[in-house]
Formats: sequence, C-alpha cells, structure tokens
Amino acid sequence: MKIIIGSVLKPLTDVRHYYKIALSLAKIPNTKISILARQTKNVPVCESITFEGIHSDKYSIFQRILTPCIFFIRVCLIRPDIVIVCTHELLIEAVFYKLISGCKLVYDVQENYALNIVSNRTYNSSFRPILSKYIALKEKLCAKFVDRFWLAESCYQHELTFLSDRFDILENKSVIQREIKPVSFKDMQNIQLLFSGTIAEENGIFEALELAKQLNKINSGYSLSIIGCCHQPELSTKLKEIADKQSFVKLQLSSKPIDYQDIIKEISKVDVGIISYHLQQNFINKVPTKLFEYLSIGLPVILQNNPKWSDLALKYGSSIKLNFKDFTASEIDIAIRSNSFYQGERIDLKELLWSSCEEKLIESINNIA
Repeated sequence: MKIIIGSVLKPLTDVRHYYKIALSLAKIPNTKISILARQTKNVPVCESITFEGIHSDKYSIFQRILTPCIFFIRVCLIRPDIVIVCTHELLIEAVFYKLISGCKLVYDVQENYALNIVSNRTYNSSFRPILSKYIALKEKLCAKFVDRFWLAESCYQHELTFLSDRFDILENKSVIQREIKPVSFKDMQNIQLLFSGTIAEENGIFEALELAKQLNKINSGYSLSIIGCCHQPELSTKLKEIADKQSFVKLQLSSKPIDYQDIIKEISKVDVGIISYHLQQNFINKVPTKLFEYLSIGLPVILQNNPKWSDLALKYGSSIKLNFKDFTASEIDIAIRSNSFYQGERIDLKELLWSSCEEKLIESINNIA
C-alpha cells in the first residue's frame, strides 16, 4: 500500500504528519509512505518513509501558489493508493487526482481554517471575510469526495458542517514523555519560564512577556525562554528589540518552523511552561498541543483560565490558573513557590499521549484501504 501525506507550510518532519501519523502508519506491513511538504534539513532515514520537498524552506507567496501544482505532479508520478492532505490548500488537487485514479482521500483537519482567518490578525481585516468564505466553500465542495476526515480537535465535529459521519477524532496528543515526579520550587532561586510554539500576538506572547517582566521585578531569578516560529517580520523585530533590552529574556525565533527536537530539548530544560492564548473564538474549545506536551513530561504550567484546559490540568495537579489581563505578580510568585505540582501517587499519562490514538488511526486507514 502506497500512501502520500501532503502539506504546504509545514516542514517534512512536522510533528503531526511525521512523528504522529507517518510513524504510526509505517507500522502497517507492506506500507510505503511519501511525505510531500516544505523542505527541511537533516531529514531522518526511515526504511518505509520517503521525504520530498515540494518547495524550499524559505517562504514566499509565489512558492505557496505554485506548491499545489508541484504536489499534483508528484502525486501523479508516485501513484498512491491513499492520499492524506493536511491542509485545505491541497484539497482541489487531491480531489482531481482521486477522480482520475480512484484512490482514497483522507483530509486531516488540523485547523478550523475559515474561523482562524476571521479570528487572527495574520491578514488585513478587510480581506479576512472574503478569504474565510472562500476556504469554507472549498472545503464544503471538496468534502463529498473525501473518504475520511481526521480531526485534530474534538470541537471540530461541532464546528464544521461538511463532515457528515465520516470522521475520526485524532487529537494532537504528545509524543514525548518522561517519568513524572513531584515538583516544588520552595527553595529555588532561579526559575526558568517557557513560551514555545507558534509566536503570534493572539497566542499570548506579549502576555507571557509581561508576566515574566513582573515576576523578574519581584525576584531577578526569573527568566523567560521563547522558542518558536514567527511568520510576521514586524513582530519578530519587536520581540528582538525587547530581548535586547531585557536580559532575562532568551529568544530563539525563526521565520520557518523550528526542528521539533530542538523544541523538545528546550521544554526538557525549563521549570515552568506558560500557556497564555487569547480567549477568542477559534481557541477556547481547542486543547493546545503544548498543554499535552507539558503535562506528559511533568512540567508545571501557568495556564490561561479556560475551563476546558484547566479541567485537564487539574487531574494532574500541574497548573496555576491565571487571567493574564488582570493579575498580581506577587501572588503568582507565592503560588509558584508554595504549590507542589504532580503530587498524585499514580499519574496515568495515557490520555495525554499520541499512542492512545494510534490504534484508531490504523483502524481508520485499514477500513478505507
């Protein structure tokens, strides 16, 4: 069985389509997988998985427009039995190939793209409604040709009207774990905070900076490590200016996706993670991937006060809830140093780990093969 996994902006070794989907599908006997995505350096060697960059690691609008055409040509040459597309941008080409080849088509829905467009600030405000409606219409028209939908968030089953009953929920759970041990900062002078993942205003980067700044005023032992991809040059420049003036801020920014192994290393080195997403419509019902990751390695979390996230963290005694728009730094400092995290005798990580989704993924692909 030959399978293609296609993406546009994500790198060849993207966490979801490589570390989760591809490595899980590679366990099926006699399966060959080709990942077609953004070129990246140092791709791993895997007997049953091949990597083909369909555009360079440098982002440009021209490349983004051209990529679906390159994807279609590569798909025609490989002639897969199943095509998995991980973005709406490849849907039309994938449907066209299905019509001429009879292959099976899976749409891995990683985002509610139409909702993201109108909620985030990536695009000009006057352009957002037009682009959002275009994406929604494209997904709706292509949906009838999709054999199976994989949903990265359970809330998509309610938000997206084109799914029918042909979907499986495969949440973005963690592929990293370590032995969970009780954590206390009672006698610690230096505490390193972390903001990881996509760097954007709506993801709460300035809230994380403000919290770190206020805590550092109380105790100079607080520092903040920021690591992630930032697609907005103006924001990158602003953050670099802030880091230059604030010695407690350590910045690792890139205009292209950062290698996941580098992010794992950084997560493993810090003391407390920060999750400070704005409570806007496209975020409130999702579970951040980094919440699964932080919990799966026993990292204490300062968490935006969203009930869906807080309820999950509460099971592990792992977090301090915070309204990032209204807080007192001294109270947060006391909470960090007085609380004991991950004190449960038996902490079951199963619901946090991607391995809990793997059987469902394999069953889903076998059912349509």
